[in-house]
Amino acid sequence: MWVTVRGGLGNQMFQTAYAIALAAKFDVKPVFIDLSDMARVPRRWELACFGIAPNLASDARRLQLAAIAWTTRRMQRLGLPGFPGALVERAEFSGPPALHRAPRLVTGYWQGPAYFNGYEDQVRQVFRFPELPADDQLRHDAGRPVAAIHVRRGDYVNDPVARSIHLVCDASWYRSAWQKLRQTVNNCQALVFSDDPEWAHEHLVLDGDVEYVAGDPCRPAWVDLARMSQCQHFVISNSSYSWWAAFLSVSSGKQVIAPRYWFQGVEAAKLQICPQSWILL
Repeated sequence: MWVTVRGGLGNQMFQTAYAIALAAKFDVKPVFIDLSDMARVPRRWELACFGIAPNLASDARRLQLAAIAWTTRRMQRLGLPGFPGALVERAEFSGPPALHRAPRLVTGYWQGPAYFNGYEDQVRQVFRFPELPADDQLRHDAGRPVAAIHVRRGDYVNDPVARSIHLVCDASWYRSAWQKLRQTVNNCQALVFSDDPEWAHEHLVLDGDVEYVAGDPCRPAWVDLARMSQCQHFVISNSSYSWWAAFLSVSSGKQVIAPRYWFQGVEAAKLQICPQSWILL
């Protein structure tokens, strides 16, 4: 079962999670094909932290699989069946497809817990982070609840195409979400993570005990994701990166506040991307 992988770490994890579920259901082995460098915004393979390596397929093979995926997607839009055995995510969310056999090719983003429903334990077992170096351990007051606040900007702000698709949570939204969390979690402190820490520090102006975590663009992407996942509560952006931090947290009674809109004009509830226990604001 060929599984194409693209996007940043959070997206790569969603694609892997669906592959884990399909592999367990049909007793097949997923073969991961790295297409992260073929996107409009090139990325890199980020799953090595979980011991997952891509298949060493030739460029010709990767191009062939990418072409099959593209052609099948176009054919689906015309109401045609596409290539036999190719499972390509449709533009409109309609839930996991009903499958009676393992597909030969799986390509899409597959964002949401519905795609690995019933296989959460297997997914969590695979997504176990390496031990954090001492310098990267979280520092906070012992005995107090800690919330991770993730401010996603980057290409959502700087790239015109991404900006036309992705909603950008503004400072007022983060203030409202943090205030709502403080109303239900007593004596909570916050750690702010962001790909634009200077903007976050200047514009958020959050009340209470708040620390802005210094980011390092040279550090592997999994490090801050692992650090966030160690927190007890979450204010996440419309980002698969912080989604996984909140999902992988094993804190009992955790509260997660997420944006009501995940894309421009598209509600998160419609996409079923967030577990029902999460609060959409």
